[in-house]
Amino acid sequence: RDIDNRIAEFEPSLYLAKSMTRRSARLFDIATSIGHRIIAWDEEALVHHPASIYFGRRMASETLPFLSALFAWGEDNRELFLQHPALPDIPVHVTGNPRGDLLRPELRDFFAAETDDLRDRYGEFVLVNTNFAMVNAFVPKLNLYYRAFPGGKERPGRGATGIDSDYAAAMRRNRQAGLEHFLKFVPDLAARLPESKVILRPHPSEAPFVYHERFARLNNVEIISEGSVIPWLLACKALIHNGCTTAVEAYALGTSAISFPPPTEDIPLNALPNALSNGCDSLDAVLVAIDEAVRGESQKGNGAAKEQLFNRFFSGHTGQLASERMIEAASLTKNGASPDSKGSMTAPVARKKADKRRRKKELRGLMPRSKYGARFRRRIFPDLPADLVEDRVARLSGLLSRPMPEIRQVDARIFEIAS
Repeated sequence: RDIDNRIAEFEPSLYLAKSMTRRSARLFDIATSIGHRIIAWDEEALVHHPASIYFGRRMASETLPFLSALFAWGEDNRELFLQHPALPDIPVHVTGNPRGDLLRPELRDFFAAETDDLRDRYGEFVLVNTNFAMVNAFVPKLNLYYRAFPGGKERPGRGATGIDSDYAAAMRRNRQAGLEHFLKFVPDLAARLPESKVILRPHPSEAPFVYHERFARLNNVEIISEGSVIPWLLACKALIHNGCTTAVEAYALGTSAISFPPPTEDIPLNALPNALSNGCDSLDAVLVAIDEAVRGESQKGNGAAKEQLFNRFFSGHTGQLASERMIEAASLTKNGASPDSKGSMTAPVARKKADKRRRKKELRGLMPRSKYGARFRRRIFPDLPADLVEDRVARLSGLLSRPMPEIRQVDARIFEIAS
């Protein structure tokens, strides 16, 4: 987001976009008019809605003419992209995602210090990840439905973008049932595991207040959102979730994932995380699954089928790193990007529009609980001190046996890294 706000200040470059929603079309137009070329992936495409709904939410036709190439998580993602009726004639590279690189065995020591620290602080603990931002969003307008003021008329929120009313209603029932299910389940789990900690990590877009209120008196339950989820997954006895992408990451790490869905209709969005998990339908079954995880028996049953499913969705877990595949593909794109990926305005006009866009977002950030406000931004995008970035880059360089690159801080959350 910081780079987006300063897009006019950079020399023409390759811009890697993390999504292609309708709201990105204006930025893409500005960026390509200035001279940037855009390659996109979708952070949310690993666990996605059916194609007809996914396109309306995450892959808007208005953004596609500005793209020079696409990066896909895996073969499933590639096939999803290629189904879009407005996709121009651009390459779709199956590269995997750099997030996946950090899950590989040879890079897990990147988080060794954090993992050891968590084990020292919390001992044996169970990790509960919630994913109910569509009904419990930190910013109310991001819910499926919201009220502009108490007692006001309910209206569709940002969470309902691209969803027809029937599917939105099913999503709401599923997520609301899941939220209520976990609000009841966590105290019961804590009571049955009095000697263990239960760590609950709300989704970054979720409002944590309901959990703090309901679990405040439970001595062995803590609500924590700090840091990357990976060291938490490496340190925990097991992960408990319902339809959370974290279950796919847990599978990649070899950590037992336990799905505990509410007794209600399911939705396609939950399919992959739950298929890679040990499904449970009662608290007793969850406790048995945790026991099996501690004994190292959690991966038994359907192992080959799960691995085949995982490999279809998640590329780059072996062989060349996803980040290396992306650099190779980006080099090809840089040398031969389509001339059709041009913006609609001159560069001077685009720079003026970029400045106007930035000032508008800064003003909107002054509104209470705005997604552009400092409080929400710190929650989603924590500050990056220079020494922290240097430490992380040094760790990666050491693990990959590569020389330390040069690092220059451009802004509070923008760094230039040159090999």
